[in-house]
Amino acid sequence: MNDKLLALRLFVRVARSGSFSAAARELDLSQPSVSRIIAALEEDVGAALVTRTTRAVTLTDIGNDYLASVEAILSSLEEADHTARGSRELRGSLRVAMPASFGVREIIPLMPEFLARHPSLNVSLLMSDQRQDTIKEGADVALRLGDLADSSATARVIGRTQRLIAASPSYLRSLS
Repeated sequence: MNDKLLALRLFVRVARSGSFSAAARELDLSQPSVSRIIAALEEDVGAALVTRTTRAVTLTDIGNDYLASVEAILSSLEEADHTARGSRELRGSLRVAMPASFGVREIIPLMPEFLARHPSLNVSLLMSDQRQDTIKEGADVALRLGDLADSSATARVIGRTQRLIAASPSYLRSLS
């Protein structure tokens, strides 16, 4: 892979995870290598893209603008590759955030068949019953139950469910 392309993909992972170490693990690189590649990218760009602290890596204002441009470029490149292959096959990486209880009950049972149909797709499930920061987690899509809080995210209803409260007659008698 081209060094610049690797640096751009690595920059996106660092930006999304907020950590050189997390990005290194995701891309199977050492943390010092990640730090060196990002420093070289900053030198090449001629601006500081990230602010490093002992606790986290955050984007500078220039880094935020650069991230938006880089993500658009990488997305276009992946689409061009996909079109050139002439394949309708799903490929690449997909990070899906969702509540853990929903994921375990509804999504995980469907995964073996889905992944068998799409072997070139790498799916990462980000499951937590706490509200996740999808930007920081680097999620491509999030499944949510209930109303969407004020957000700049685009939401689409993909299903509805009925809720049922049930109790045994003996329990209900014990309440009176």
